[in-house]
Amino acid sequence: MRWSSRPRAAVAEKERIEIEYWRDSPTEAPGVDSLDNLINKLGEARIFLAYLRKLEHLLARRGTVLELGAGQGWSSCIYKRMFPDACVVATDISAYALASVDYWQRIFAVQIDRRYACRSYATGERDASVDLVYCFAAAHHFVEHGKTLAEVQRILKPGGRAVYLHEPVCSRWLYPLAYRRVNAVRPDVPEDLLVVSDMRRLAREAGLDMQVLRNHALLEPWAFPTLNYRLQRLVPPLASLLPSSATFVFSKPHAGDGAAG
Repeated sequence: MRWSSRPRAAVAEKERIEIEYWRDSPTEAPGVDSLDNLINKLGEARIFLAYLRKLEHLLARRGTVLELGAGQGWSSCIYKRMFPDACVVATDISAYALASVDYWQRIFAVQIDRRYACRSYATGERDASVDLVYCFAAAHHFVEHGKTLAEVQRILKPGGRAVYLHEPVCSRWLYPLAYRRVNAVRPDVPEDLLVVSDMRRLAREAGLDMQVLRNHALLEPWAFPTLNYRLQRLVPPLASLLPSSATFVFSKPHAGDGAAG
């Protein structure tokens, strides 16, 4: 059963695990100067920067940019470095994670504009005040996808976008097996995958248009070197059957346009 369809008690438990992970992690807790964490995040940073450059036409150079599930905020720092005129706001469910933002600001020699802890479905932003919402490899940790997309719709300006970058996806029929596999690989924090058809339905219910970009076709092969992605590049229809990686682009229509669904 997917986290998004679990009882409220299970949702609260997963949120507690996410919050406390950042407090207790031997490599990512506040004040831990971990070489392993630095190397790991810089590897992810290379991929994130590749997305920013490839999808620059979808992003906001100015205005307010909100990151959901920012963790330690390193990608918000990169966004601010690349688009210094944007007002960049980092949010995460765990204040313990955001306590490390200052570390990454020193690494990337920037200052983001704001940071605060909140659920993905309960930000502190005003209605229609945000130009871009984004997350990087974080949306599959959200426990309330429908409520999150409704919140995204609320805070986006008309014509604004939300971009879920680098998300694991799979088909509905393969979901139970893929879910067990990803949680066996990383048992510390409950993992999940996004089902494209479910996300499309939830986006439509929230009043958002949605486009799906397959990441193995979007970025260079170095970003997806495994045999699975080599096969998907050779036989593109396999991407809709096998576990894969995708970017979701949600758009808030202008008044009167309606969502395409």
